[in-house]
Amino acid sequence: MKPFPANILLVGFSEARAQYLCEALANQPDYKVFTEEPGDESRRFEFVFAEIGSDERTALSIVERFKALDPNIKIILFSSIISLSFAVPLVRAGAWTVVPSQITINELIHEITSIQTAQNAESSSSRRTRSSIMVGESEGMQQLMRDIKKAAPTNARVLITGENGVGKELVARALHDGSVRADKPFVEVNCAAIPRELIESELFGYEKGAFTGAIKQKKGLIELAHTGTLFLDEIGDMALDTQVKVLRVLQENQFMRVGGDVPIPFDVRIISATNKNLRDEIENGRFRKDLFFRINVIPLHILPLRERVEDILPLFAYFQQINNFAMKTLSPGAEELMRNYIWPGNVRELNNLVERISAMIPESEIEAERLLQISPGMSTQTITTMNSRGAQTENKNTLRERMDGFESEVLQNSWEECKGNISEMARQLSTDRANLHRKLRKYGIH
Repeated sequence: MKPFPANILLVGFSEARAQYLCEALANQPDYKVFTEEPGDESRRFEFVFAEIGSDERTALSIVERFKALDPNIKIILFSSIISLSFAVPLVRAGAWTVVPSQITINELIHEITSIQTAQNAESSSSRRTRSSIMVGESEGMQQLMRDIKKAAPTNARVLITGENGVGKELVARALHDGSVRADKPFVEVNCAAIPRELIESELFGYEKGAFTGAIKQKKGLIELAHTGTLFLDEIGDMALDTQVKVLRVLQENQFMRVGGDVPIPFDVRIISATNKNLRDEIENGRFRKDLFFRINVIPLHILPLRERVEDILPLFAYFQQINNFAMKTLSPGAEELMRNYIWPGNVRELNNLVERISAMIPESEIEAERLLQISPGMSTQTITTMNSRGAQTENKNTLRERMDGFESEVLQNSWEECKGNISEMARQLSTDRANLHRKLRKYGIH
């Protein structure tokens, strides 16, 4: 599950530990970490991480001070003591939780994301946003909209497929907003982002005392989505042992919290998404056939942007509008450049480009030369170039092999340009780090 943007303040950590947390969390692009409070209190913090050791009095002082400044702030206390007798008074005073001082970074990110997901689920029942607006004039997009309109009012499970950045979450939200569950929670789970050892407690929740650090009962994401929609994003990356548990839950429409012994029934509509070909994954033993048939009742496929070029200019105008940017036009040459570009990051990349244009090009009309100055790859990564490469190997490779060859070349060039900096590669290619790591492993780039 992708984290929401958050400002995080560190309090009471040693210089070495603070530096470690800053560097580790800096790899998460949605987090900004601070080690000093602003003098004028102008900056709002969503989280306070405080190292308290074993000092309960200091912990209570920290909780009281920050809760007085902002009652909604979430305080996570790092302590050398993990016991109910120590933690309960602190939680009652307003701390969100108490975690071990040497908690791993994956466990910490999991904790942050769980908090944000719970908040999102609680508020989504009274909030419908423009996030489910669909834009597109191509026949492929128009057909997708018609299919969404048919599928949305039903309770049928939907499997959304398509490359990274095409808008799978957008389609999932449109399905939710068009259903009778629209005023109920929409809960997203990124199956690729949650560590394998934590996904069970993330999905099903846990009982107090189920394991070290489980100081209170926690509802899982399935329970938080009750009566609403659960969106299993990147389900193709779910581990096989987890697939078995999810299949059983979907068959029985009930689950048990970790450490619990009472089955809990639930009423949730399941929408799944993946950028993988699950039939290929089944053949290769990486995805269960029975789970595939459970989630693939209504299949919806989103074409990549390069295959629906009619949508590029409407999306260009739309992203300017919703971001409240000054409206700019494209010269004929710039329009042609955008139509011929292959858009490896798809709609997400186009949105990022619109933001870059707004920040770096003051002119009201954008010429092709100016566009290339801020996005030089548009001159080399074109549909024409891709087709010519494909023609050269027409008798040697299948379409998938030619596409994989081109993708491998793009990644290799980016790796060399960014000197192996994964965060910079992810930013330039408009993709997420988890997917980028998978691609690099696939093509043996290191």
